[in-house]
Amino acid sequence: MHSLKKFTNNPVLGSLFLTGLNMLPVAIKFILLPFYLMVLDPTEYGILALIYIFSSLYEFSNLKIQTAVQTYYFDYNDEPKKLKEYLSNILSFSILLSGLTTLVLGLTGGILFSYIFTTVNVSFYPNGLYAILASFMLVNLRIYYSYLKNRKALIEFASYSMSLVLFKIGFQVLFLFGFKMGISGILLGDLIGTALVFIYFLLRKYNLITFHLKKKYIQPSLKYSFTLLPFFIVLWSSQKIDRFYIERLLDVSYVGKYAVLVAVTSLIAMVIDGASTAFRPYLFEYFKKGVNEHKKEIQQLEKVFMTMGILAASFIIALGLNLDLFITNEKYLSIIELVPLAVMVPLIFGWVILLSQQLIYSKQASKISLVSWISLFVQLVLYYFFIPVFKLEGVLWVNIIGNFIMCVFFYFYGKKLFPVPHQLKYIIGLPLLFFGSVCGLQYIFSSQGWSLNILGLIQFLIIGLSLMLFSFKDIKSIFQSKLKKKKV
Repeated sequence: MHSLKKFTNNPVLGSLFLTGLNMLPVAIKFILLPFYLMVLDPTEYGILALIYIFSSLYEFSNLKIQTAVQTYYFDYNDEPKKLKEYLSNILSFSILLSGLTTLVLGLTGGILFSYIFTTVNVSFYPNGLYAILASFMLVNLRIYYSYLKNRKALIEFASYSMSLVLFKIGFQVLFLFGFKMGISGILLGDLIGTALVFIYFLLRKYNLITFHLKKKYIQPSLKYSFTLLPFFIVLWSSQKIDRFYIERLLDVSYVGKYAVLVAVTSLIAMVIDGASTAFRPYLFEYFKKGVNEHKKEIQQLEKVFMTMGILAASFIIALGLNLDLFITNEKYLSIIELVPLAVMVPLIFGWVILLSQQLIYSKQASKISLVSWISLFVQLVLYYFFIPVFKLEGVLWVNIIGNFIMCVFFYFYGKKLFPVPHQLKYIIGLPLLFFGSVCGLQYIFSSQGWSLNILGLIQFLIIGLSLMLFSFKDIKSIFQSKLKKKKV
């Protein structure tokens, strides 16, 4: 038990563990992607992608109240009884609110689908219904996930996460390849897999469900999440709305190709998200204790954070430039040359996550929302000019521009709140050096007529090994560190 506690209290060990868990579903989907694409053509995969985006709107069904758990957890973590009561109220309120949303969407889904799909005719039943039912259960599971990650209960979190992934993938494979159900099989597999885990959770944690909701717990969290809601709406829009523009300005087959490109590069986003989720509790503790006293630790976390993102990006470029070895459907292979540019979208978004932590810690939701809306407005305008001319490459450049705008504003806003000793040569310098190196190598290989397959391997070996050597001391230092718990 002592060794397990030591494991969960170490920032790097905990980060690696959470990163692995977050990457697991994406990694499995990436492995299965070539098999899925054998069955689904770009148009069908584009339809599936848009249905998933429709269901992702369900994240707002409970007003994103799970985001409050990430912050207000620390207000109650020294009082277990109040913490449990707080979690019970938030979870029960979320189930009630998202349940009402399910009913509304179930009745109006057909109308919404007519606005989403303008170039093809897609029925809401049963596929849309499968998607929103699965989302209803998942959005409430995430509240408990937030609690487990803040408590650093990594083993319990792992059991839920891995079970969910294995059940979903297992049923998807069964329905898609065994029963030849196509898109419906994938969505039904998601629904049944999620339902099994959600029902198990309710049976095991039934004491967390209460009908006696208390205003003192719900009102502050709802106020916090409601204030932050515009940010999450604009964040969702900046990451998802490009598919709707592609469907309208091009066609659904381009959505399918773009969805494959996003699926490939989403491994980077999972690494960044896992690292930020794992590092955030430690980073917030350093903020609370004083940034000057913990300058070295903060800089180490930031350096390792960016190193992990770049290593993931380098690995994805190596895989992406060799997609022709995995994907036999030639209709998708035109996206290979876009992989190096595509990895920069989630990598630069890592800057956004890192530079926004001061504002999140200080509960500056209004500033986060304002910056996000400015960025989204720029993206919405640029899509109309870039997509018709540059097609998918134009989408990627617009997303990069939008993320960069947020980075600049978050940096200067955060600096006004309290000065965190960022090392910009690592936060900004490393990604720019990486991108410049990859672009330079790609230009040389293209001009000489050399194979891009070899380029993928060479850049990974050179950049990957260089980064590991560059950050080895910091990784080793954090590995050996233990956060000292303040004795009550």
